Amino acid sequence: MQLEDLRDGAELSVLVVGANAPGFFAAAQLAKLGIASVVIDSAFQASAFSKAMLLQPRSLEFLHGLGLATSLVEMGKKLDRLAIFHAGKKLATLGMTTLPSLYPFSLSLPQNDLEQVLLKYIHQINLPVFRGVRVVSLVQSPCTPGVQVALTIPGGKVVRVNARQVIACDSSNSQVRKLLGIPFTGKDLPIRLIRLDTHLEGFDLSQPDPHSDEANQIHMHEEGMLTICPSINKGMYRLAMERLPSQIELETKPPKNSRHTFPLPALEIMQGILQKRCGNPTLRIIGDPIGEEITCHSRLVPHMQKGHVFLAGDAAHIHTALGGLGLNAALADIANLVWKIALVEKGLAWPRVLESYQDERLPIVQDLMNRCIDFESCSPNLKGLAHALCDGLQRFLPSLQAVQEQGSRLISRLAVEYRQSPLVQESQETLLEAVFSHGIGGVGIKAWRAFRSGLRAGDRVPALPWPASTLPHGAATIMDLLSDGLHHAFIFAGPNASTATIERAAQVAKAIQVRGPGIGLVACHLLIDPASGEIPQGITEGLHVAHDTDNLLAHDFGHQSDGICIIRPDGHLGFHSQPAEFNTVQEWLATIFTR
Repeated sequence: MQLEDLRDGAELSVLVVGANAPGFFAAAQLAKLGIASVVIDSAFQASAFSKAMLLQPRSLEFLHGLGLATSLVEMGKKLDRLAIFHAGKKLATLGMTTLPSLYPFSLSLPQNDLEQVLLKYIHQINLPVFRGVRVVSLVQSPCTPGVQVALTIPGGKVVRVNARQVIACDSSNSQVRKLLGIPFTGKDLPIRLIRLDTHLEGFDLSQPDPHSDEANQIHMHEEGMLTICPSINKGMYRLAMERLPSQIELETKPPKNSRHTFPLPALEIMQGILQKRCGNPTLRIIGDPIGEEITCHSRLVPHMQKGHVFLAGDAAHIHTALGGLGLNAALADIANLVWKIALVEKGLAWPRVLESYQDERLPIVQDLMNRCIDFESCSPNLKGLAHALCDGLQRFLPSLQAVQEQGSRLISRLAVEYRQSPLVQESQETLLEAVFSHGIGGVGIKAWRAFRSGLRAGDRVPALPWPASTLPHGAATIMDLLSDGLHHAFIFAGPNASTATIERAAQVAKAIQVRGPGIGLVACHLLIDPASGEIPQGITEGLHVAHDTDNLLAHDFGHQSDGICIIRPDGHLGFHSQPAEFNTVQEWLATIFTR
């Protein structure tokens, strides 16, 4: 498609507004799922300064599905620890090496580099990206599907195109959000954030953890926080420092609700902030730093969808820019949305499935914003803490392994779950039914309790190893299975299952494959314990059988008897039931699939 093809009456499947990392990711994911899109942006060229610097493990998992994670990791710098300081003293180190992910680290990589990799990907599959194109109006009618979008193209001509769906990734100053009349409620924070790339003198990398290339640092202070992130360029660092502006600066009102940018403050101001918060008077900023200062807000839309238009990333929510949280949250928005759009666009899922986008993402973003505000409030409160207390925290926090592990999971975004979503379902017998429903002993108390301690519907499924003897499409982990964009059903027969139990599980798997809904859209895998013995011929005919050696998968999913798990394309557990019964899973499939 060429720019001249953007003419009155042109029909588009999906219009993506925002030629940036979330917008490119949306276009790439949609293309992989068989849906064409067009990306536009009002700016004629990309920003020269990378706004974000860190990709968290969950974002790398999303990019793994496009086959891009490995090359991105090779380009970037792995940071496997987050060190937290106060007044130059380490309070805690959050390690990431034990995280349940293929990517147990944060990746230091400029957002511009990520965008170039994604842009190359979508150019290779001939997806158009048009710059200098601005949205000027959006019209939706209950009687007409889709959105009529008026665009100005380079030269000033206005064209009106019809897009069945619109995804807005067009920044905190979103034109799409404004045209929809969606409020952007929240508050202006009384701080500005300096972001700069610079060389540092006096930052000793020869010292042991956390002063190492593999550590990201947060320095807490009563006047605000400072983060130091090693860059991919040797000797370079990304610094982000909060600053209280002067009264004169506060009188200069920036545009409301947007992340207005200012030039960097004077070098001596930034130098003073760095030395004071690190407790190191020898630290110096070397050369001419590159960067910007931005206003800070905490804002969130009341809804992320209006008809056929969806808001994602900064267009829907803005919060502290520390740690790349905005970019990583935006990629998670897109991963949650695009598989739903793809199914609906193909007529394979009910349009109401799209409503689950905001049902799932709004609470997550609200929680993230609350945690950011709570964390930021720690800095001013430190003013009243005695140094003796900080010394005590320095000794106390490193011993709390559980607290550190939880902190690592939150930062990595691996802990995000959608358990309260209307699109996920968990089904389990009552305790009495578990004891008596299948004869003497039923599934048993042990199996009933194991189910409740395993993964729950809505949880992210870790990159668990897939049985080596059964590797469809070269899959080595469950994450690799999901690369085909399908839902994947695991039907467990359970440890030491009887022939009757295996046959019942196999019948459920066959029913999912041939009776639907979701025929051809749900890949079925019958998981059998090799210790169950020889399976009579014909029971598993036509099924993909995986031998769950040592019942590792059964343990992680909580299946000590027969049961069903269905994993969504975004890697979250959509359906989880015990025992394996077709009627229950069929009812859930019917809430998503049209056939």
